[in-house]
Amino acid sequence: MPDAAAATPAGRRRNILFITTDQQRYDSLGCNGGTVARTPVVDRLAAEGINYRRAYNQNTVCMPARSTMLTGQYVRTHGVVANGIPLPTYAPSVARYLQEAAGYRTALLGKAHFEPAFDPQNQFEENARVARGDSGPWRGFERSEQAMHAAAQALTLGDEAIAVELDDGRASTGPRAQLPQRERECQP
Repeated sequence: MPDAAAATPAGRRRNILFITTDQQRYDSLGCNGGTVARTPVVDRLAAEGINYRRAYNQNTVCMPARSTMLTGQYVRTHGVVANGIPLPTYAPSVARYLQEAAGYRTALLGKAHFEPAFDPQNQFEENARVARGDSGPWRGFERSEQAMHAAAQALTLGDEAIAVELDDGRASTGPRAQLPQRERECQP
């Protein structure tokens, strides 16, 4: 593994921003030749940072791919071969490595999806953390502000007030009866 504390010419440690998305082709971004969607923010990040043009996924499905990125392990090693199979709690973490080996401050913001999302009983810590509002250390990250799929959140929180961002960017708050129709249909 390259020296995580590699210094920039100014003598400062480099910032590392790792952005993941689901089910997106390589050429869906403007910086990679895409012409359908405009992606100016990602295009600028790619222009000013590193855009890996020959990186290959270990698995095309969300949970296995994310687990490989977090652990640095092949799918056959960490065991998450499909969505719905949780990443073992003892799995290594690049975030932990960066903290311990190079003194980086680490945070996970957004959807982690290292454990099954549809978990109404909160048996998996990832979902239980969201329900508790826990943003402390988790899986090697110093801070973890996680998000859930809206339908999974509605199942988990029941009739408690929730907030959902609608497709048009508006926020809807209130009981799950106010969820968009497509989300209500996913509930039991």
